[in-house]
Amino acid sequence: MVLKYSLTPEAFLSAPRRGAAVPTLDGKLGFFTTSTHTFGEGTKKEVNIIDLSNGDTWTISDGDKLHDINWLPFKDQHALLWLRSADKGETEIVVTPDVGAKANTSAESQSYVAGTLPGPVEALKLVSLKDGTLAFACVGLAGEDGELYNEEAVEKKASSGLIYDTLHVREWDSYVKPQKNSIFFSTLVVKDDKWAVDAPLKNALAGTDMEAPDNVYEPEDTEDYYDIGPKGITFAAKDHTLRSADDFGSNNLYFVPLDSFSQASMSKPTKILLRQEHTPGIFSNLRFSPDGDMLCFLHATLERPADVRLHMTFVENPDAQGSTVGTLDVFEFIIQEKWSLVPSSFAFGLSGQSLFIAAGDCGRESLFHVEMKNKAKPLKLTDHGSVSAYYPVLNPPRGKEGVLVSGSSLTEPSWYEMIGIGGHAEDKMIFSIPTKRLDPNFGLSRSQVSEIYFEGDGDYVVQAWVVKPSKFNDDKQYPMVLMIHGGPASAWLDSWHARWNAMVWAEQGYVVVLPNISGSTTFGIEHAARIYGSWGGYPYEDLVSCMEYLKNIPYIDTDRAIAAGGSYGGYMINWINGHALGRRFRATVCHDSVFTTPNITLFSDESSGLADFKGNGFPWANFKELSKWDPSRPELLRNWKHASPTLVIHSDKDYRCAITEGLATFRTLQLMGVPSRFLTFPDENHFVQKPDNSLLWHKTIFDWINKYSGVAAEREKGTASQVTEQLVDLSL
Repeated sequence: MVLKYSLTPEAFLSAPRRGAAVPTLDGKLGFFTTSTHTFGEGTKKEVNIIDLSNGDTWTISDGDKLHDINWLPFKDQHALLWLRSADKGETEIVVTPDVGAKANTSAESQSYVAGTLPGPVEALKLVSLKDGTLAFACVGLAGEDGELYNEEAVEKKASSGLIYDTLHVREWDSYVKPQKNSIFFSTLVVKDDKWAVDAPLKNALAGTDMEAPDNVYEPEDTEDYYDIGPKGITFAAKDHTLRSADDFGSNNLYFVPLDSFSQASMSKPTKILLRQEHTPGIFSNLRFSPDGDMLCFLHATLERPADVRLHMTFVENPDAQGSTVGTLDVFEFIIQEKWSLVPSSFAFGLSGQSLFIAAGDCGRESLFHVEMKNKAKPLKLTDHGSVSAYYPVLNPPRGKEGVLVSGSSLTEPSWYEMIGIGGHAEDKMIFSIPTKRLDPNFGLSRSQVSEIYFEGDGDYVVQAWVVKPSKFNDDKQYPMVLMIHGGPASAWLDSWHARWNAMVWAEQGYVVVLPNISGSTTFGIEHAARIYGSWGGYPYEDLVSCMEYLKNIPYIDTDRAIAAGGSYGGYMINWINGHALGRRFRATVCHDSVFTTPNITLFSDESSGLADFKGNGFPWANFKELSKWDPSRPELLRNWKHASPTLVIHSDKDYRCAITEGLATFRTLQLMGVPSRFLTFPDENHFVQKPDNSLLWHKTIFDWINKYSGVAAEREKGTASQVTEQLVDLSL
């Protein structure tokens, strides 16, 4: 008997949340983490091992203090190394020598501490050296002396005041600390058959005024902005003293050469330039080749951020000015073939002569493999859902190279696949572990998901996902939710969303429509760039076209439509409320919105760049373009008196879109006499992530939209009918 669970908000938030599967180099075992929340009890975190030959899994450890788990990078070892938060702010490096077979669930009892670091660190990276030792790097705060800083080891100041002299005041959900983040490194050696830290930590940025890696305060992976190789460390960093409109928001790429990871570097960080040109933009996904000779990275300019390019350089020969030259666009100069897709991440193959590249692929994140040689063609490895992580391995069946892929889909919270790279058909799929092996059965089916294409506001088409409830009836009409994504440089993917999950909304009794309007990624550079200088232009008209198209789908009742969006999607709700489209919705949900665009760069923790508003985000320099798409223009606000009932959600620690934007939205609606409600979380940021807060978020939204769409009345009517039928049965 297979138990099925209804995908309620409680079930969604209580389901295990699985991390990526990370393999040993020989491809025999992998590990993944699991986080499971039980309401009223708390959240339990576990480290699990997966046998990559048959998919068997078992748990070896649990605890909230474990983080930054790595396999020791040796082909003949199945040993784990992780960080563990210790007393007084220190961090322990813990080694589990052999996770063993499935029967050995006591692997944690064999663990030992290889060393204790004198402060909190994160973003651990390892690399094996030719002499058999291990180099490691991690990220932590540096004190005035350049040493690792431990806040718990210093006397707390009586005042909580913070003083700033640069633009870098707060980021994501934190005020920037007086101490700067830095990259620390050292070595691990074997002593008495155990790994041990061999030397005190060294600061890779010692003697500089820099802070690295970039985005350390952000929710995305810090590891994407630095890397460690056998010959040194690379990192991306912003210069927060810059006030130039042309550079604001950009970062730079650096390399620190190291002859020894046990001694401080004799060289200061060397800046790496693109073909000797000053091209302000964003460097990310920094990766050394396995031998450390080559560095590859992604780069996009501030003027055209949708056009992400994959570059490579050799890092051993800095020129006299201290800048490495000779960086090359991989597809343009090495492969010499144009590629229509835009890379979002990549990893070197084990030989260093090929690349695995994840790229947006028409509403999906697909994985490709390409040889770094002339006229090579990228080979598509995945054909369903969206890839979230991937790790090259030796392919055990044939001894060739493979890749362990983690992903999800709109109907699957997680899946793992081992894919072989070779000329034989049997090389491709080694095994697949679908969600049914690991997750609760919510009774979801791929038949609930379909795609539509409709004409946009020009000579282009727009794709949208359509998600139906699990108990869908072809003969019935359903109210709909038009869900508008954030970004705007983002997309609705065929993936399991941890917050705006279309399946959870559909199970309330809606058909959920997820349009990838102008500005959306994964549909080519032109579609993503169409939003430049047109925040409320092409995307808004695409939504108008979408609603017209949906009128012709018989099972969708567009007269009972709801619109919902967060971040840029919240901005679009405000824009819609000032225009005719806003009259077509029974209710709207506006999460973490932008209310006024002229000051967006001044109140936000990040720059709006040079593309979105055809210039910089400073109102004294670009007011005309910034105000062109401003929802708070007086002539638009006057239309809000006709706005749909709107639920406004905004949290205190949202420094991306400041809470004053949400308050202004709500107060305007209230003063206009529009039915409206305000939900806030003092302890949440741009995302609502704490399970109990997320449960209230879902319940408040569903109470609001169900009331105005008529779903609540239908449920009451259905309940009353069931009671009447029961009474009739009793009378008989």
